[in-house]
Amino acid sequence: MVIAQSVDVVVWQIEIDSRSRVEVRLIGDETAMLRHLMIAFSVVLLLGCGGSGGDGFKGDRGVVSGRVTVNGQPVPEGCSVVFQSKSGPNYSAIGTVKADGQYSLIYNGNSTLPAVTYTATVLLPTDTAASGNMTTDQMTTGAADIGKAAKSKVKTKHPFSLAYTSALTSGLEFPVMKGSNKADFDLTP
Repeated sequence: MVIAQSVDVVVWQIEIDSRSRVEVRLIGDETAMLRHLMIAFSVVLLLGCGGSGGDGFKGDRGVVSGRVTVNGQPVPEGCSVVFQSKSGPNYSAIGTVKADGQYSLIYNGNSTLPAVTYTATVLLPTDTAASGNMTTDQMTTGAADIGKAAKSKVKTKHPFSLAYTSALTSGLEFPVMKGSNKADFDLTP
């Protein structure tokens, strides 16, 4: 959605893309720019980008954190935990694992995500770097490609089964409830 207006020498433009990012460009004198910035900010609030998380979800939301281990020991620092909604609209959240195995999920730039059932995957740090600019579908198929590569003749020692890197094979599900949620996962090697 693009809103544009030209008054005197001031031009402001608001762009809201599919990920609810807002970009405001102002050109002109400072007083008029500030006045127009306030108008632009009001328009953004009226569009509902703040209250609903910008995703259209109207139900309860929850905060998710937890610990990921392999046989009781933390997975490597820098691994990522990815939650993808199991059905309905596509909601996904990601968290980076710390040295002690703890993580907290981030969804659309904040800590609350829609209270629905999610499939969880755990990505190795190198997989995470490769998925930085991918869509959720690309992450799902990309993780499946990693599993295929694991079956090739080149064998690499992984701290946990590569089945956990794909939403199709992880077997990890978690129903997010309203409020605080603790999602601990103990993976097998």
